[in-house]
Amino acid sequence: MCQLGRVDMDVKGTFTGPAEEYFKSLGIKHTCIEDVADLSKPLRQRHENQYHMVVDFRAIERLENQYQCFLNIHKMCRQDGLMIHSIPTPGHWPGKSRFYYSKEFFDQLSRANRYMLMFLGYIAHRDIPQSGLTCAMLRKTTDAVFIGRDAFNEFPLVEKEFTEEAIEVVTKRSGLAGMLDRFRGNKAKR
Repeated sequence: MCQLGRVDMDVKGTFTGPAEEYFKSLGIKHTCIEDVADLSKPLRQRHENQYHMVVDFRAIERLENQYQCFLNIHKMCRQDGLMIHSIPTPGHWPGKSRFYYSKEFFDQLSRANRYMLMFLGYIAHRDIPQSGLTCAMLRKTTDAVFIGRDAFNEFPLVEKEFTEEAIEVVTKRSGLAGMLDRFRGNKAKR
């Protein structure tokens, strides 16, 4: 399996920690693409058609090139493999994501690419307001070519600009906080 981005999991109180440790404890061969920004570029051939499962737990919603990202996920997944997404629902996680995904988005994506829609729904964390996630499990039923960019751009994908608060969260986590402060200082001098 291939996990997009590094995340922690809490599995019904039986496991809390890095997702890769959980999957490895189940005996699942695991690969993690930590730098999900790579998914905005053409995929390295060594990842093509390699995985029976590709999972995305809130990893791709900040990437600008959504078409390339979904194209890469399609290419990474083997025929009859699963693509599992758990990503922000429109109206939730305000200012924390660039893109938000509805059930209609995944319905159209699955029909256009002849995926079998295994699960499609919304979930939310009971203790976190506005924490809705759209969850989809898609089975890649054929090795057909992924749809074109123009068709993909017709899907109902909600784009929001990052707020200053979201930019600070992202930059602090990525170690770019100092660069952002310097940029703001230079911008104020202009």
